[in-house]
Amino acid sequence: MKSYNNMVKNKRRRNILIVAISLILVLTILSFSVIYIIDSAPLCGNGKCDIIESWKNCRKDCTLPPGTIYKSECGDGVCDFGETKTACPIDCGSVSFIE
Repeated sequence: MKSYNNMVKNKRRRNILIVAISLILVLTILSFSVIYIIDSAPLCGNGKCDIIESWKNCRKDCTLPPGTIYKSECGDGVCDFGETKTACPIDCGSVSFIE
């Protein structure tokens, strides 16, 4: 009987150890993933349209979706072609035109 109890205890210890090691591995992988995401934060102007960028907030990297007609609007935060410091000072006050 004592031998059986020892086998059960050893099996539990082994299972707990396996779970603990698995948890440590998962947390290590997640921490490296977070570090990678932070280190490779998307930047407007890096030559690729990253996941949080769009043609609205980064025209240097992202193009207008096919079939979309863009109409510049004063007050959209971008000094578009056709807007001037006089006609739209809120967008063009000290900003140059976006290419």
